[in-house]
Amino acid sequence: MVSSCKKAMESAMMSSENPVDQLREMLHASIDCGVKFAFMGKLHTHREHSHTYVIYCRTGFVNNT
Repeated sequence: MVSSCKKAMESAMMSSENPVDQLREMLHASIDCGVKFAFMGKLHTHREHSHTYVIYCRTGFVNNT
């Protein structure tokens, strides 16, 4: 998540030579990153959320929830 937000901010900085346009693009990128972060946080703290781990053993893959 952090690396994708960093890439979005770098892309926003390179989007224009005009500082006002750069600032506008950085604002849009930060809002987009914040929305994604909030959405992922909401999913992760949902009461029905669980992690599924896949374990590889000699006989093959085993799903362990």
